[in-house]
Amino acid sequence: MVKGRRMKKYLILFLTATLSLTACRDTRFDDMISDSIYLPKSDLQSGTITVMNEDDYTHKIWIHKAGYFQNKFDGNLSLDATYLDTYNASHNTDYEILNEKYFTLQKDFEIAAGVNEASVPLILKIEDIIKDLGYGTYYVPLRINSKTEGGTVNVEKSNLILAITLKQPVLTIYSEKKGAFSLDFSTNPPEKYDLDLTAGLDVKSSMDLNVSYTTDVSLLSQEDKALDTKFYSFKTDLTIPSGEQYVENFLTLDVAKMPRGKWVIPIRLMHISKLPFQKVPLMILNGQETIFSRTKLLFLHRYFMIK
Repeated sequence: MVKGRRMKKYLILFLTATLSLTACRDTRFDDMISDSIYLPKSDLQSGTITVMNEDDYTHKIWIHKAGYFQNKFDGNLSLDATYLDTYNASHNTDYEILNEKYFTLQKDFEIAAGVNEASVPLILKIEDIIKDLGYGTYYVPLRINSKTEGGTVNVEKSNLILAITLKQPVLTIYSEKKGAFSLDFSTNPPEKYDLDLTAGLDVKSSMDLNVSYTTDVSLLSQEDKALDTKFYSFKTDLTIPSGEQYVENFLTLDVAKMPRGKWVIPIRLMHISKLPFQKVPLMILNGQETIFSRTKLLFLHRYFMIK
């Protein structure tokens, strides 16, 4: 009987200890969301690079982390040609993946504990792309993957297609009066008249870009009469400094001394600094490639004429 009572006592103590341990298990985090990663900018993401030099271009790909715990998260990026094929099929496009020899990608990444984002550099080899493929739009499809035990990837934001367009800079005359236009000095003409010939790029220049203005009678048609250069003046050689976008220039017309008649001043604008990969000076005017931009100025003196 004594032995039986002792066994019963030990059994009660064991059950009590077991229940106590069970009651002490922390259940506060049972419903908390585990850490996961995603691309804040997913699907097709477009960007444009205006090429002013041969330097490689670095594009940062951002990965974000979500979840309650915010522990350290390891992952990687990989090329995903299948995703590009799927995108083409669903959008009726025929985008092609850029060959890996034209870029480098730091595939592995780490998002530190307590931090909710990290970036991975993708470096484009601009010089090689332009020399081999030319200007255009190039596609790099990517996927993020988890290397962390228990970590997940948001499936809806796990893929990205970088669509990067390489373009030439555009140089033109930034003035309200450009192209072919007329000025009428038939009534109350001023002694002098200043015409804005400011040259400008569509982006800030990454180099000292030399631009040149000249009077070029070869631009005239047979019926045009060129005004003698002694009746006007302008600066012929100017520089758009590195980091700047414009250089100011004015044509000063000596209206009071001009002879009567219908006169044309043909101005040719060009740059004389080679941009990368160019064998001859080249610029773009109003979106079209041309060796020269042209401003044709028509001045009417002391009588009215309808053109």
